[in-house]
Amino acid sequence: VLGMEAFREILETGRYLVGPGDQFVLLIPGLEAPVSLPVTAEGGLLIPRVGRVQVGGLRLAAAREAILDACRTQLRSGEISLELAQLRTFPVSVTGLVNEPGVSIASGVERVSEVIRKAGGLTDGASRRGIRLIRGGRLQGDERGRIQTYLESMEQPHKDSLEVLRIDLTLFRTTGLTRHNPFVEDGDLIVVPSRGGTILSREAWRRPGSYEHAPGDRISDLAALSL
Repeated sequence: VLGMEAFREILETGRYLVGPGDQFVLLIPGLEAPVSLPVTAEGGLLIPRVGRVQVGGLRLAAAREAILDACRTQLRSGEISLELAQLRTFPVSVTGLVNEPGVSIASGVERVSEVIRKAGGLTDGASRRGIRLIRGGRLQGDERGRIQTYLESMEQPHKDSLEVLRIDLTLFRTTGLTRHNPFVEDGDLIVVPSRGGTILSREAWRRPGSYEHAPGDRISDLAALSL
């Protein structure tokens, strides 16, 4: 079931990552019925009277533009309608302090927290604020060795070599800000480390108490947790 939140954040914005198993529906003037177009294993769409259009690995907005451009060039037949009709599922690896580490099957409209739930949830002592999401889908061949290098050091890498996001489920629950708990993508790896140290808020806060400390915390983060 696709909720409006996922629709607005992933599909409507065109940020959804297209890949093999996704399915489009194309309505071409002059054809009696819409054409169902699955993305092939090599990332292509085989469109009648148009040919092959490569869309695997493109964001939805770019894939839509490539498909419609090819159709307009080859068909020249009025207004063409295109929709993403079916979302694929893909494996997401979950490692660290979860009850069932391994591979979970997810889709691009599921958040990190939902995939962790599929992996049996967090164990006692697991971090809720220092979870790492490694975006590995675009790495090829030897580049995937960067993931192992990161896992051995756990030092934040340069963004141009490996994209690693910090997931903060506590701030997500407190603030509702989706950047703390993003949607997963094909090729992601979720790493759940042990819980870090603590930070304290006292007296005139709405929720004073002890909170897990996460690297990079600011006073504003403590305030967000305590308000």
